[in-house]
Amino acid sequence: MINKIQKYLLLHYPILWNTRIVPMLLILTGVHIIFFAIGYLSADTAFTRNYYYSLDNDLGLLYFTSILVGVLILIGWLVFYSRNNGFKTFYPRRTSQLYAEWLIILAITVGLSFIPFTLTKGHIFKWKSAASLEEVKEALKTLDMANGLIANDHDYFKFENEYDKPIPIPDNMKLDPEKLDLNLYATEYSHRGGIILKGYIGPSFLFGKDRYYYNAYFYGNFRDMDSDKRQSVERQELVKKWLRNGQKDDILAVMKDFDKLQQKHNLKGNITPEQWFKRIYNPPFFEVNPSTALNSYKPEYYYDEDDYSQYPVEEAVVVAAPVPDSTYQEYAYSIVNSKTPYLQYSMLRAGYEHILQYYEYDNAFFEWFILFCSCIAVCLSIFVYTFRVTGGKQWLIAFVALGILIFIVVLLGVALAQSVGYRSDRPIAIGICLFWIALFIALLIRIIAKITSKGRKGRSSIYMNILIWLLPCLIPLSYLTVFLHSEYSDEEYFEPTDADVMNMFWFNIIFIAVAMSLISVLVRKWKSIAEE
Repeated sequence: MINKIQKYLLLHYPILWNTRIVPMLLILTGVHIIFFAIGYLSADTAFTRNYYYSLDNDLGLLYFTSILVGVLILIGWLVFYSRNNGFKTFYPRRTSQLYAEWLIILAITVGLSFIPFTLTKGHIFKWKSAASLEEVKEALKTLDMANGLIANDHDYFKFENEYDKPIPIPDNMKLDPEKLDLNLYATEYSHRGGIILKGYIGPSFLFGKDRYYYNAYFYGNFRDMDSDKRQSVERQELVKKWLRNGQKDDILAVMKDFDKLQQKHNLKGNITPEQWFKRIYNPPFFEVNPSTALNSYKPEYYYDEDDYSQYPVEEAVVVAAPVPDSTYQEYAYSIVNSKTPYLQYSMLRAGYEHILQYYEYDNAFFEWFILFCSCIAVCLSIFVYTFRVTGGKQWLIAFVALGILIFIVVLLGVALAQSVGYRSDRPIAIGICLFWIALFIALLIRIIAKITSKGRKGRSSIYMNILIWLLPCLIPLSYLTVFLHSEYSDEEYFEPTDADVMNMFWFNIIFIAVAMSLISVLVRKWKSIAEE
Protein backbone atom coordinates (compact mmCIF):
# COMPACT_ATOMS: atom_id res chain seq x y z
CA MET A 1 0.00 0.00 0.00
CA ILE A 2 2.78 2.40 0.93
CA ASN A 3 4.57 1.60 -2.33
CA LYS A 4 1.45 2.49 -4.31
CA ILE A 5 1.13 5.78 -2.46
CA GLN A 6 4.80 6.54 -3.08
CA LYS A 7 4.41 5.75 -6.79
CA TYR A 8 1.39 8.04 -7.04
CA LEU A 9 3.28 10.84 -5.26
CA LEU A 10 6.27 10.34 -7.56
CA LEU A 11 4.08 10.94 -10.61
CA HIS A 12 1.92 13.75 -9.26
CA TYR A 13 3.68 15.31 -6.25
CA PRO A 14 7.44 14.70 -6.57
CA ILE A 15 8.29 16.92 -3.59
CA LEU A 16 6.17 14.76 -1.26
CA TRP A 17 7.73 11.63 -2.73
CA ASN A 18 11.27 12.97 -2.47
CA THR A 19 10.89 13.89 1.21
CA ARG A 20 9.37 10.48 2.11
CA ILE A 21 6.69 12.35 4.02
CA VAL A 22 4.07 9.54 3.99
CA PRO A 23 6.23 6.73 5.45
CA MET A 24 7.77 9.21 7.90
CA LEU A 25 4.35 10.31 9.14
CA LEU A 26 3.34 6.68 9.68
CA ILE A 27 6.59 5.89 11.49
CA LEU A 28 6.42 9.00 13.67
CA THR A 29 2.77 8.36 14.54
CA GLY A 30 3.64 4.84 15.68
CA VAL A 31 6.67 6.03 17.65
CA HIS A 32 4.65 8.73 19.42
CA ILE A 33 1.93 6.22 20.36
CA ILE A 34 4.55 3.81 21.71
CA PHE A 35 6.32 6.46 23.80
CA PHE A 36 3.04 7.83 25.11
CA ALA A 37 2.22 4.30 26.30
CA ILE A 38 5.70 3.89 27.82
CA GLY A 39 5.31 7.18 29.70
CA TYR A 40 1.86 6.12 30.88
CA LEU A 41 3.04 2.74 32.14
CA SER A 42 6.11 4.22 33.84
CA ALA A 43 3.94 6.26 36.23
CA ASP A 44 3.35 4.51 39.56
CA THR A 45 0.17 6.08 40.97
CA ALA A 46 -0.34 3.55 43.76
CA PHE A 47 0.67 6.05 46.50
CA THR A 48 3.41 3.77 47.81
CA ARG A 49 6.12 6.37 48.47
CA ASN A 50 6.79 9.00 51.09
CA TYR A 51 8.71 11.08 48.56
CA TYR A 52 8.60 11.47 44.78
CA TYR A 53 11.50 12.59 42.64
CA SER A 54 11.32 15.19 39.91
CA LEU A 55 10.13 14.37 36.42
CA ASP A 56 13.61 14.31 34.87
CA ASN A 57 14.73 11.87 37.56
CA ASP A 58 11.80 9.50 36.97
CA LEU A 59 12.14 9.61 33.18
CA GLY A 60 15.87 10.24 32.84
CA LEU A 61 16.73 6.93 31.13
CA LEU A 62 13.55 7.03 29.05
CA TYR A 63 14.39 10.56 27.89
CA PHE A 64 17.76 9.30 26.69
CA THR A 65 16.04 6.40 24.91
CA SER A 66 13.52 8.69 23.21
CA ILE A 67 16.28 11.01 22.00
CA LEU A 68 18.31 8.04 20.74
CA VAL A 69 15.30 6.69 18.84
CA GLY A 70 14.73 10.14 17.32
CA VAL A 71 18.36 10.35 16.19
CA LEU A 72 18.24 6.88 14.61
CA ILE A 73 15.03 7.71 12.74
CA LEU A 74 16.58 10.98 11.57
CA ILE A 75 19.66 9.19 10.23
CA GLY A 76 17.55 6.58 8.46
CA TRP A 77 15.35 9.24 6.91
CA LEU A 78 18.36 11.26 5.71
CA VAL A 79 19.79 8.17 4.01
CA PHE A 80 16.63 7.73 1.92
CA TYR A 81 16.11 11.45 1.48
CA SER A 82 19.61 12.07 0.09
CA ARG A 83 19.38 9.29 -2.53
CA ASN A 84 17.70 11.64 -4.96
CA ASN A 85 18.83 15.17 -4.24
CA GLY A 86 16.23 17.25 -5.99
CA PHE A 87 18.21 20.42 -5.39
CA LYS A 88 20.83 19.31 -7.87
CA THR A 89 18.36 19.50 -10.74
CA PHE A 90 15.63 21.79 -9.44
CA TYR A 91 16.40 24.83 -11.60
CA PRO A 92 14.09 26.35 -12.88
CA ARG A 93 11.86 24.96 -10.05
CA ARG A 94 9.61 27.59 -8.52
CA THR A 95 10.61 29.32 -5.29
CA SER A 96 7.33 28.27 -3.68
CA GLN A 97 8.30 24.62 -4.16
CA LEU A 98 11.64 25.18 -2.43
CA TYR A 99 9.89 26.83 0.48
CA ALA A 100 7.30 24.04 0.60
CA GLU A 101 10.09 21.47 0.81
CA TRP A 102 11.57 23.27 3.80
CA LEU A 103 8.13 23.26 5.46
CA ILE A 104 7.89 19.49 4.90
CA ILE A 105 11.37 19.06 6.40
CA LEU A 106 10.24 21.18 9.35
CA ALA A 107 7.15 19.00 9.86
CA ILE A 108 9.33 15.89 10.04
CA THR A 109 11.85 17.44 12.45
CA VAL A 110 8.97 18.63 14.64
CA GLY A 111 7.75 15.03 14.85
CA LEU A 112 11.26 13.87 15.79
CA SER A 113 11.91 16.63 18.33
CA PHE A 114 8.63 16.13 20.18
CA ILE A 115 9.14 12.45 21.04
CA PRO A 116 10.38 13.31 24.59
CA PHE A 117 7.39 15.63 24.96
CA THR A 118 4.99 12.79 24.09
CA LEU A 119 6.76 10.55 26.62
CA THR A 120 6.26 13.22 29.28
CA LYS A 121 2.61 13.70 28.33
CA GLY A 122 1.93 9.99 28.77
CA HIS A 123 3.57 9.96 32.20
CA ILE A 124 1.67 13.01 33.39
CA PHE A 125 -1.63 11.83 31.88
CA LYS A 126 -1.45 8.73 34.10
CA TRP A 127 -0.89 10.85 37.21
CA LYS A 128 -3.66 13.30 36.35
CA SER A 129 -6.07 10.43 35.72
CA ALA A 130 -5.60 9.36 39.35
CA ALA A 131 -7.53 12.42 40.57
CA SER A 132 -9.10 15.56 39.14
CA LEU A 133 -7.78 18.96 40.15
CA GLU A 134 -10.85 19.52 42.35
CA GLU A 135 -10.30 16.16 44.08
CA VAL A 136 -6.64 17.00 44.65
CA LYS A 137 -7.47 20.34 46.25
CA GLU A 138 -10.14 18.78 48.46
CA ALA A 139 -7.75 16.00 49.53
CA LEU A 140 -5.00 18.50 50.37
CA LYS A 141 -7.51 20.49 52.39
CA THR A 142 -8.25 17.38 54.46
CA LEU A 143 -4.53 16.61 54.80
CA ASP A 144 -3.76 20.17 55.91
CA MET A 145 -6.32 19.88 58.70
CA ALA A 146 -5.24 16.38 59.69
CA ASN A 147 -1.65 17.58 59.81
CA GLY A 148 -2.35 19.50 63.01
CA LEU A 149 -3.79 16.37 64.65
CA ILE A 150 -0.81 14.09 63.99
CA ALA A 151 2.08 14.56 66.40
CA ASN A 152 5.22 12.59 65.59
CA ASP A 153 7.76 15.31 66.28
CA HIS A 154 7.82 17.29 69.51
CA ASP A 155 9.48 20.33 67.92
CA TYR A 156 6.43 21.23 65.85
CA PHE A 157 4.20 21.47 68.91
CA LYS A 158 6.40 23.23 71.43
CA PHE A 159 5.62 26.55 73.07
CA GLU A 160 7.27 29.67 71.60
CA ASN A 161 7.48 32.76 73.82
CA GLU A 162 7.49 35.11 70.83
CA TYR A 163 4.30 33.74 69.36
CA ASP A 164 2.24 31.55 71.71
CA LYS A 165 0.38 32.33 74.92
CA PRO A 166 0.17 29.88 77.84
CA ILE A 167 -2.98 27.77 77.85
CA PRO A 168 -5.15 29.02 80.76
CA ILE A 169 -5.84 26.63 83.62
CA PRO A 170 -9.61 26.28 84.27
CA ASP A 171 -10.79 27.56 87.64
CA ASN A 172 -12.29 24.19 88.54
CA MET A 173 -9.05 22.35 87.79
CA LYS A 174 -7.03 21.80 90.95
CA LEU A 175 -3.33 21.23 90.39
CA ASP A 176 -0.68 20.71 93.03
CA PRO A 177 2.60 22.39 91.93
CA GLU A 178 4.59 19.98 94.09
CA LYS A 179 3.37 17.01 92.05
CA LEU A 180 3.83 18.57 88.62
CA ASP A 181 6.73 18.97 86.26
CA LEU A 182 6.99 22.75 86.43
CA ASN A 183 8.89 22.84 83.13
CA LEU A 184 5.50 22.30 81.49
CA TYR A 185 3.86 25.30 83.12
CA ALA A 186 4.30 29.06 83.23
CA THR A 187 4.83 29.91 86.89
CA GLU A 188 5.04 32.91 89.13
CA TYR A 189 6.46 33.00 92.65
CA SER A 190 4.80 34.85 95.48
CA HIS A 191 6.15 35.21 99.02
CA ARG A 192 2.67 34.79 100.40
CA GLY A 193 1.20 32.19 98.03
CA GLY A 194 4.32 30.36 96.88
CA ILE A 195 4.35 29.02 93.32
CA ILE A 196 1.40 30.15 91.22
CA LEU A 197 0.59 28.33 87.96
CA LYS A 198 -0.20 30.83 85.18
CA GLY A 199 -0.82 28.36 82.36
CA TYR A 200 0.37 25.31 80.44
CA ILE A 201 3.40 25.75 78.15
CA GLY A 202 4.34 22.14 77.46
CA PRO A 203 4.03 20.51 74.04
CA SER A 204 0.44 20.82 72.87
CA PHE A 205 -1.68 20.47 69.75
CA LEU A 206 -2.71 24.09 70.38
CA PHE A 207 0.90 25.18 69.79
CA GLY A 208 1.23 23.26 66.51
CA LYS A 209 3.20 24.92 63.75
CA ASP A 210 2.92 23.99 60.10
CA ARG A 211 5.67 21.45 59.60
CA TYR A 212 6.23 22.24 55.91
CA TYR A 213 6.46 26.02 56.23
CA TYR A 214 7.60 26.36 59.81
CA ASN A 215 9.89 29.34 59.38
CA ALA A 216 7.39 31.50 57.54
CA TYR A 217 4.71 30.49 60.03
CA PHE A 218 6.81 31.18 63.12
CA TYR A 219 8.09 34.55 61.97
CA GLY A 220 4.66 35.61 60.78
CA ASN A 221 5.68 36.21 57.16
CA PHE A 222 2.27 35.29 55.83
CA ARG A 223 2.36 38.01 53.17
CA ASP A 224 5.42 36.43 51.60
CA MET A 225 3.74 33.01 51.36
CA ASP A 226 1.87 31.96 48.26
CA SER A 227 -1.86 31.33 48.54
CA ASP A 228 -1.60 27.53 48.82
CA LYS A 229 0.87 27.68 51.71
CA ARG A 230 -1.14 30.38 53.44
CA GLN A 231 -4.27 28.27 53.16
CA SER A 232 -2.42 25.33 54.69
CA VAL A 233 -1.53 27.40 57.76
CA GLU A 234 -5.03 28.88 58.02
CA ARG A 235 -6.62 25.43 57.94
CA GLN A 236 -4.45 24.23 60.80
CA GLU A 237 -5.33 27.37 62.73
CA LEU A 238 -8.98 26.47 62.17
CA VAL A 239 -8.41 22.99 63.63
CA LYS A 240 -6.77 24.54 66.71
CA LYS A 241 -9.80 26.80 67.05
CA TRP A 242 -12.06 23.74 66.97
CA LEU A 243 -9.95 22.12 69.71
CA ARG A 244 -10.20 25.20 71.92
CA ASN A 245 -13.95 25.53 71.33
CA GLY A 246 -14.69 21.85 71.86
CA GLN A 247 -16.09 21.30 68.33
CA LYS A 248 -15.77 17.52 68.50
CA ASP A 249 -17.95 16.76 65.48
CA ASP A 250 -15.83 18.92 63.18
CA ILE A 251 -12.61 17.32 64.39
CA LEU A 252 -13.97 13.79 64.04
CA ALA A 253 -15.25 14.65 60.54
CA VAL A 254 -11.69 15.56 59.47
CA MET A 255 -10.43 12.24 60.83
CA LYS A 256 -13.12 10.32 58.96
CA ASP A 257 -12.37 12.17 55.72
CA PHE A 258 -8.71 11.28 56.19
CA ASP A 259 -9.62 7.63 56.68
CA LYS A 260 -11.65 7.71 53.44
CA LEU A 261 -8.55 8.90 51.59
CA GLN A 262 -6.58 5.99 53.02
CA GLN A 263 -9.23 3.52 51.90
CA LYS A 264 -9.47 5.12 48.44
CA HIS A 265 -5.79 4.38 47.81
CA ASN A 266 -5.75 1.00 49.60
CA LEU A 267 -3.57 2.34 52.39
CA LYS A 268 -3.93 1.11 55.94
CA GLY A 269 -3.28 2.75 59.25
CA ASN A 270 -3.73 0.81 62.46
CA ILE A 271 -6.01 3.19 64.32
CA THR A 272 -9.62 4.10 63.53
CA PRO A 273 -10.92 7.70 63.45
CA GLU A 274 -12.72 7.11 66.75
CA GLN A 275 -9.55 5.75 68.39
CA TRP A 276 -7.55 8.60 66.91
CA PHE A 277 -9.99 11.13 68.35
CA LYS A 278 -9.96 9.48 71.77
CA ARG A 279 -6.16 9.41 71.74
CA ILE A 280 -5.53 13.10 71.06
CA TYR A 281 -8.63 14.86 72.42
CA ASN A 282 -7.51 15.64 75.97
CA PRO A 283 -8.77 19.11 76.99
CA PRO A 284 -7.90 21.60 78.21
CA PHE A 285 -4.16 21.29 77.42
CA PHE A 286 -4.21 18.76 74.54
CA GLU A 287 -0.77 17.54 75.52
CA VAL A 288 1.65 16.11 72.99
CA ASN A 289 3.52 13.17 74.48
CA PRO A 290 4.04 9.47 73.76
CA SER A 291 0.46 8.70 74.78
CA THR A 292 -0.95 11.08 72.12
CA ALA A 293 1.71 10.67 69.43
CA LEU A 294 1.09 9.11 66.02
CA ASN A 295 3.45 8.10 63.24
CA SER A 296 2.68 9.75 59.91
CA TYR A 297 3.82 6.63 58.05
CA LYS A 298 4.19 2.94 58.76
CA PRO A 299 7.65 2.24 60.20
CA GLU A 300 9.38 -0.75 58.65
CA TYR A 301 10.10 -2.11 62.09
CA TYR A 302 6.51 -1.86 63.36
CA TYR A 303 5.80 -4.74 65.72
CA ASP A 304 2.29 -5.63 64.53
CA GLU A 305 0.73 -5.60 61.07
CA ASP A 306 -2.82 -6.40 62.19
CA ASP A 307 -5.77 -4.14 61.57
CA TYR A 308 -7.12 -1.24 63.63
CA SER A 309 -8.85 -3.38 66.22
CA GLN A 310 -5.64 -5.15 67.17
CA TYR A 311 -4.10 -2.02 68.63
CA PRO A 312 -5.18 -1.31 72.22
CA VAL A 313 -5.62 2.42 72.78
CA GLU A 314 -4.34 3.12 76.25
CA GLU A 315 -2.68 5.91 78.10
CA ALA A 316 1.10 5.81 78.25
CA VAL A 317 3.34 7.35 80.85
CA VAL A 318 5.84 10.00 79.82
CA VAL A 319 9.18 8.57 80.80
CA ALA A 320 11.12 11.82 80.87
CA ALA A 321 9.65 15.29 81.16
CA PRO A 322 11.11 17.83 78.75
CA VAL A 323 13.00 20.86 79.87
CA PRO A 324 13.27 24.06 77.84
CA ASP A 325 15.69 24.56 74.94
CA SER A 326 18.63 22.22 75.45
CA THR A 327 16.73 18.96 75.82
CA TYR A 328 13.85 19.62 73.45
CA GLN A 329 15.57 17.79 70.63
CA GLU A 330 16.29 14.75 72.80
CA TYR A 331 12.67 14.64 73.90
CA ALA A 332 11.52 14.93 70.29
CA TYR A 333 12.97 11.54 69.47
CA SER A 334 11.29 9.86 72.45
CA ILE A 335 7.78 10.83 71.39
CA VAL A 336 7.31 7.83 69.06
CA ASN A 337 8.55 4.25 69.26
CA SER A 338 7.94 0.89 67.64
CA LYS A 339 4.53 0.56 69.29
CA THR A 340 3.21 3.98 68.35
CA PRO A 341 0.14 3.66 66.08
CA TYR A 342 0.47 5.04 62.59
CA LEU A 343 -1.50 6.68 59.78
CA GLN A 344 -0.48 6.88 56.12
CA TYR A 345 -0.29 10.68 56.09
CA SER A 346 3.12 10.93 54.42
CA MET A 347 2.18 8.74 51.46
CA LEU A 348 -1.09 10.60 50.91
CA ARG A 349 0.59 14.00 51.16
CA ALA A 350 3.42 13.03 48.80
CA GLY A 351 1.04 11.51 46.26
CA TYR A 352 -1.44 14.38 46.10
CA GLU A 353 1.27 17.04 46.04
CA HIS A 354 2.88 15.14 43.15
CA ILE A 355 -0.40 15.15 41.21
CA LEU A 356 -0.88 18.86 41.92
CA GLN A 357 2.62 19.50 40.64
CA TYR A 358 1.71 17.92 37.32
CA TYR A 359 -1.42 20.02 37.00
CA GLU A 360 0.76 23.10 37.55
CA TYR A 361 3.23 21.86 34.90
CA ASP A 362 0.61 22.61 32.25
CA ASN A 363 0.91 26.30 33.05
CA ALA A 364 4.67 26.72 33.14
CA PHE A 365 6.81 23.66 32.51
CA PHE A 366 5.13 22.58 29.30
CA GLU A 367 5.30 26.05 27.78
CA TRP A 368 9.09 25.96 28.01
CA PHE A 369 9.20 22.29 27.00
CA ILE A 370 7.18 22.99 23.83
CA LEU A 371 9.32 26.03 23.04
CA PHE A 372 12.54 24.06 23.49
CA CYS A 373 11.35 21.23 21.24
CA SER A 374 10.18 23.75 18.64
CA CYS A 375 13.56 25.49 18.60
CA ILE A 376 15.34 22.15 18.18
CA ALA A 377 13.00 21.26 15.30
CA VAL A 378 13.63 24.57 13.51
CA CYS A 379 17.40 24.26 13.86
CA LEU A 380 17.36 20.66 12.60
CA SER A 381 15.22 21.63 9.61
CA ILE A 382 17.67 24.37 8.66
CA PHE A 383 20.65 22.01 8.91
CA VAL A 384 18.90 19.45 6.71
CA TYR A 385 17.83 22.14 4.24
CA THR A 386 21.37 23.48 3.83
CA PHE A 387 22.68 19.94 3.42
CA ARG A 388 20.29 19.53 0.49
CA VAL A 389 21.13 22.94 -0.95
CA THR A 390 24.91 22.66 -1.07
CA GLY A 391 25.68 18.96 -0.83
CA GLY A 392 27.47 16.94 1.84
CA LYS A 393 31.05 18.00 1.09
CA GLN A 394 30.43 21.75 1.15
CA TRP A 395 28.15 21.36 4.17
CA LEU A 396 30.87 19.56 6.12
CA ILE A 397 33.52 22.14 5.18
CA ALA A 398 31.21 24.94 6.31
CA PHE A 399 30.46 23.12 9.56
CA VAL A 400 34.16 22.71 10.39
CA ALA A 401 34.92 26.31 9.37
CA LEU A 402 32.15 27.67 11.58
CA GLY A 403 33.33 25.53 14.49
CA ILE A 404 36.86 26.90 14.17
CA LEU A 405 35.53 30.45 13.93
CA ILE A 406 33.42 30.00 17.07
CA PHE A 407 36.46 28.64 18.93
CA ILE A 408 38.61 31.61 17.88
CA VAL A 409 35.95 34.18 18.81
CA VAL A 410 35.34 32.61 22.23
CA LEU A 411 39.08 32.32 22.89
CA LEU A 412 39.65 35.98 22.01
CA GLY A 413 36.68 37.02 24.13
CA VAL A 414 37.97 35.15 27.19
CA ALA A 415 41.49 36.51 26.69
CA LEU A 416 40.21 40.09 26.44
CA ALA A 417 37.98 39.66 29.48
CA GLN A 418 40.91 38.39 31.55
CA SER A 419 43.20 41.20 30.43
CA VAL A 420 40.88 44.21 30.83
CA GLY A 421 39.01 43.21 33.99
CA TYR A 422 35.51 42.31 35.14
CA ARG A 423 33.87 45.64 34.29
CA SER A 424 34.64 45.15 30.60
CA ASP A 425 32.91 41.76 30.36
CA ARG A 426 29.70 43.34 29.08
CA PRO A 427 31.30 45.37 26.23
CA ILE A 428 33.21 42.29 25.11
CA ALA A 429 30.02 40.20 25.08
CA ILE A 430 28.24 42.97 23.16
CA GLY A 431 31.11 43.02 20.66
CA ILE A 432 30.84 39.25 20.13
CA CYS A 433 27.09 39.49 19.51
CA LEU A 434 27.56 42.33 17.03
CA PHE A 435 30.33 40.37 15.27
CA TRP A 436 27.96 37.51 14.41
CA ILE A 437 25.25 39.91 13.24
CA ALA A 438 27.82 41.73 11.09
CA LEU A 439 29.05 38.39 9.71
CA PHE A 440 25.51 37.53 8.60
CA ILE A 441 25.17 40.89 6.82
CA ALA A 442 28.59 40.51 5.18
CA LEU A 443 27.80 37.01 3.91
CA LEU A 444 24.43 38.17 2.59
CA ILE A 445 26.09 41.02 0.67
CA ARG A 446 28.77 38.65 -0.65
CA ILE A 447 26.22 36.13 -1.98
CA ILE A 448 24.04 38.83 -3.55
CA ALA A 449 27.15 40.23 -5.23
CA LYS A 450 28.03 36.75 -6.51
CA ILE A 451 24.52 36.33 -7.96
CA THR A 452 24.59 39.79 -9.55
CA SER A 453 28.03 39.32 -11.12
CA LYS A 454 27.05 35.93 -12.62
CA GLY A 455 30.45 34.60 -11.64
CA ARG A 456 31.27 31.06 -10.58
CA LYS A 457 30.16 29.75 -7.21
CA GLY A 458 33.63 29.29 -5.75
CA ARG A 459 33.52 29.32 -1.95
CA SER A 460 30.01 30.78 -1.91
CA SER A 461 28.64 27.31 -1.01
CA ILE A 462 30.37 27.65 2.35
CA TYR A 463 29.06 31.19 2.72
CA MET A 464 25.52 30.05 1.94
CA ASN A 465 25.61 27.38 4.64
CA ILE A 466 26.88 29.72 7.32
CA LEU A 467 24.45 32.46 6.24
CA ILE A 468 21.41 30.20 6.67
CA TRP A 469 22.73 28.78 9.96
CA LEU A 470 23.08 32.29 11.39
CA LEU A 471 19.50 33.20 10.49
CA PRO A 472 17.91 31.72 13.68
CA CYS A 473 20.47 33.58 15.80
CA LEU A 474 19.75 37.13 14.62
CA ILE A 475 16.88 38.02 16.96
CA PRO A 476 18.32 36.28 20.07
CA LEU A 477 21.68 38.00 19.47
CA SER A 478 19.99 41.39 19.03
CA TYR A 479 17.92 40.80 22.16
CA LEU A 480 21.00 39.84 24.15
CA THR A 481 22.89 42.89 22.88
CA VAL A 482 20.18 45.27 24.09
CA PHE A 483 20.03 43.52 27.47
CA LEU A 484 23.81 43.63 27.97
CA HIS A 485 23.92 47.29 27.00
CA SER A 486 21.19 48.02 29.55
CA GLU A 487 23.23 46.32 32.29
CA TYR A 488 26.48 47.99 31.26
CA SER A 489 25.02 51.50 31.08
CA ASP A 490 23.18 51.06 34.43
CA GLU A 491 20.15 52.67 32.85
CA GLU A 492 17.99 49.57 33.48
CA TYR A 493 15.68 50.51 30.65
CA PHE A 494 15.38 46.87 29.64
CA GLU A 495 14.59 44.26 32.30
CA PRO A 496 13.08 41.24 30.55
CA THR A 497 10.98 38.72 32.45
CA ASP A 498 10.72 35.00 31.70
CA ALA A 499 7.57 35.73 29.71
CA ASP A 500 9.45 38.32 27.65
CA VAL A 501 12.20 35.83 26.83
CA MET A 502 9.64 33.20 25.86
CA ASN A 503 7.79 35.64 23.61
CA MET A 504 11.08 36.62 22.00
CA PHE A 505 11.82 33.01 21.05
CA TRP A 506 8.31 32.46 19.68
CA PHE A 507 8.63 35.63 17.63
CA ASN A 508 11.99 34.35 16.40
CA ILE A 509 10.37 31.14 15.15
CA ILE A 510 7.76 33.17 13.26
CA PHE A 511 10.52 35.38 11.86
CA ILE A 512 12.46 32.33 10.66
CA ALA A 513 9.36 30.90 8.96
CA VAL A 514 8.90 34.15 7.04
CA ALA A 515 12.61 34.68 6.35
CA MET A 516 13.00 31.18 4.91
CA SER A 517 10.72 32.16 2.04
CA LEU A 518 13.21 34.93 1.18
CA ILE A 519 16.10 32.51 1.66
CA SER A 520 14.43 30.20 -0.88
CA VAL A 521 14.44 33.04 -3.40
CA LEU A 522 18.12 33.62 -2.70
CA VAL A 523 18.91 29.90 -3.00
CA ARG A 524 17.10 29.58 -6.32
CA LYS A 525 19.03 32.50 -7.82
CA TRP A 526 22.32 31.32 -6.35
CA LYS A 527 21.90 27.79 -7.73
CA SER A 528 21.39 29.25 -11.22
CA ILE A 529 24.98 30.49 -11.45
CA ALA A 530 27.72 28.28 -12.86
CA GLU A 531 29.61 25.69 -10.83
CA GLU A 532 33.39 25.56 -10.62
